[in-house]
Amino acid sequence: MTEQARILSKTFEQNIDKAQSCCEDLFNSLSAKGYKLYTIHLRAESISTFSALFIVDKTQYLSDEFREAFVFSRNFQESIINDDFHIIFMFMAHSKTINEDCLNADGYFLKYEKACEHLLVGQDLSDWVVTTAFYASLHFVSYKIFPFSIRGKEEGKSIKIENIDQYKNFHSNENLSRHHHLANLVAKYCPPIQPDYDRLLSLSMTARYDHYQTDRSVANMAVRLMRTIKKHCEN
Repeated sequence: MTEQARILSKTFEQNIDKAQSCCEDLFNSLSAKGYKLYTIHLRAESISTFSALFIVDKTQYLSDEFREAFVFSRNFQESIINDDFHIIFMFMAHSKTINEDCLNADGYFLKYEKACEHLLVGQDLSDWVVTTAFYASLHFVSYKIFPFSIRGKEEGKSIKIENIDQYKNFHSNENLSRHHHLANLVAKYCPPIQPDYDRLLSLSMTARYDHYQTDRSVANMAVRLMRTIKKHCEN
């Protein structure tokens, strides 16, 4: 991993932590004002840009008074963004028919359910930790693996692959997701950490099947796996 890649990966780690912290601060501030919030969904647009979707009680969301929540959130946003970090806060009315698969497909990779009625009392932020550890690791291995050249479809020509999206497009005939393509590349280019990456991928992708009720011991394991992956990618 180059020095520039190390800096970028460190920046991404720090910005994920900051985005999470900002979301929690806004969540707590709005809750203190009497708004009923259910979940937060966080998406990374880039290394430094994030968007957060807050799911709110429908009656409150449709009320004229909820306009003040937008005013407060905008002022809060303006107080925390800078040249190195930007986050957008959005709101959506709570519904029993919210499509979680669609949210995941659109890149909302972190889900925070602190206010959900089914969340266990005293549960920490383990539901954030697993997915954060995975997406940080995704960036670590990406910086380690890319770019590389592969044989083009025209004889005698090679193509430089800069990122996983370009690699997936090149293999568009294969019915594999970006995550599975990248996991295969980890197995090829980073074999010592292949089991660790696959394990972390499994933890992240299956968390929602248990309603994101992630045990702290599982979260701790995710962090250990991430550190192992990071250490390998830094060499």
